[in-house]
Amino acid sequence: MQLRVLSMLAIVALLCCGITEAQIPRKLNYQGYLTTSTGAPVNTPQTLIVRIYDVSSSGTALFTETHNAVIVSNGIFNILLGSVDTNVNPLNMSFSTQYYLGVTVGTDAEMSPRQPLAASPYAIRAASAEALATSAVVPGSQLADASVTAAKLASSGCTGGQVLQYNGSVWVCATPAASSGGTVTSITAGTGLTGSTITSSGTLAADTTFLQRRVASSCPAGSSIRAIAADGTVTCQIDVIGAGTVTSIATGAGLSGGPITSSGTVNLASTQLLPTLACAADQTAKWTGSAWACATNGAAASNTAAPQNTSVTAIDPGGDVGQYSSITVAPDGLPVVSYYDVTNGDLKVAKCGNAACTLGNTVTAVDTVGDVGQFTSITIGSDGLPVVSYYDVTNGDLKVAKCGNAACSSGNTLAVLDTAGDVGAYTSIAIGADGMPVISYQDRTSNSLKVAKCGNVDCTAGNIINAVATGGGFYTSIAMPPDGFPVITFSRGSFSENNNAHILKCNDAACSPGLLQPPRAIDTPTSSANFSSVAIGADGYPVVSSVVRTVLELRVLHCNNQSCNSFQNTSVSQVVPGGKFTSMAIDAQGRPIISYVDFANRVVKVAKCANAVCSGENSFQVIGETGDFTPGHATSIAIGADGMPIMSYYGNLPFVTRGLRVAKCSNAFCAPFFRSR
Repeated sequence: MQLRVLSMLAIVALLCCGITEAQIPRKLNYQGYLTTSTGAPVNTPQTLIVRIYDVSSSGTALFTETHNAVIVSNGIFNILLGSVDTNVNPLNMSFSTQYYLGVTVGTDAEMSPRQPLAASPYAIRAASAEALATSAVVPGSQLADASVTAAKLASSGCTGGQVLQYNGSVWVCATPAASSGGTVTSITAGTGLTGSTITSSGTLAADTTFLQRRVASSCPAGSSIRAIAADGTVTCQIDVIGAGTVTSIATGAGLSGGPITSSGTVNLASTQLLPTLACAADQTAKWTGSAWACATNGAAASNTAAPQNTSVTAIDPGGDVGQYSSITVAPDGLPVVSYYDVTNGDLKVAKCGNAACTLGNTVTAVDTVGDVGQFTSITIGSDGLPVVSYYDVTNGDLKVAKCGNAACSSGNTLAVLDTAGDVGAYTSIAIGADGMPVISYQDRTSNSLKVAKCGNVDCTAGNIINAVATGGGFYTSIAMPPDGFPVITFSRGSFSENNNAHILKCNDAACSPGLLQPPRAIDTPTSSANFSSVAIGADGYPVVSSVVRTVLELRVLHCNNQSCNSFQNTSVSQVVPGGKFTSMAIDAQGRPIISYVDFANRVVKVAKCANAVCSGENSFQVIGETGDFTPGHATSIAIGADGMPIMSYYGNLPFVTRGLRVAKCSNAFCAPFFRSR
């Protein structure tokens, strides 16, 4: 192709006549005429590559710009140099020397000769403005910010330390006045000060009618400061002691007589009393199993008390009650039991009036809305009051009842924790290291194990719900090792008695799924360990009871560490016909004691281990009758304030009143007519 130039306009950036560089467009308009090699004008879009040089041939381009799809009409095209990408490729030459334009069309070679750039008439005028007369005045509005530098200021004859200072007509060199901080002409005393207004000299002082001085005296013993004078002296008044009103006094462990709401007497419990009669020489006070007695040193004390059997008491006469019971011992040493009222479909709590629950019991329907109260679990909260987890049958929800007093008779708070599907069966509750309840339970919809970590003591806010294991969630039991991270046992499989029990250790307080250790089977899948219960042994490690249905064994698993990644599995007994629903507690000597149901004989039994791992001569006792063997007939066991076992269960033999039973053992083995020899 051939290129013929019709016209070219170049705006040259010259700083002149008060026009700053920033005001001049950095673009050049270029127009040309493009023909083919035969001289025919081009009429199709073309790619033009434009270069600017400071030499007429050869050399290196100072600026290069590509214009794609340039419209060419009858050979004429028009482009604007410096418009393609002003940020990446600006047209920033000074235009203070001769430049040449080279044009390339498509893949052709650069056209020759290069075109010299010429100035427009006004640009020539701008060039002449560079040489301003020395007397010329440029308005300040036409000076760009920071354009006057120190090098452009004349010395003006100033000496070191002087500054330019305007004297009203011209700028002159001057020495700054020494900084004296100024001259104070007046000071006025403000709030809390005296001295009025000072204009020459004077004194400001604290106003003692507004401010107190330091306390300069004290009050005698039995008195308190009532007022402090301006000079620091005090006015005393005699302390009034006993002005408050005592409304209730409860008696804790080791005391008896409470609660007292008007008047009464507090005594040491009989278990704390030594003999009042003098012992003979060489005799000592020894415990007979029921009272203190004098005995010759080294010899067993004679048992003057009549032998005692395990007491079994029917607690609630209000219909068919007592399924899904759970028992614990309150700070006052008295048992408290949660259970399901089958007749009315209510959650109930019984607070025992004495250690054996034989009299003075308080029974309260805690939740009566809908069919509620199955799968209860009870513990004592960090505030010393009971807290109960349970299943809302009507709505398929997990709920928690926080008692307002020790008997749950008033001020109770009910909370719904989980409503996602059919949830809340097989609950078990414990208190975390932070004092907040933690609950394990089954999600029946997904057939999985879940954990709810309460955000406060009554589980009304800030709760965290986590799904922690799939494929089961039956017969859950939760305990809290010394590290404060829950350990849970549960059964995996479908709803059948041949599920396989597993143990799961959490690695944080809420059992976050990302921190869980994988659930570990308590026994082999073919053995089918089931109906598990977990407690924390005297060594701080989990201990688990279960029934192995295939070989009719009651077993105890003793973990070798808090995580239970290794353990000792011991057969407690090989004769557990139809055993179900174990519940375990640890006595003061660190020995497990287990309550369970003997299905074949329809009785509740207790197994007392001879040592911490149940490897010695274990004892077994029959406690009382029971009936059908659905989960509602599960047993629950705890250790009383006297160190003796106490348990709750549902009595339901034919022709016998159905109801809640509490059995209080008179000795550590729950043996009948036990006597020390």
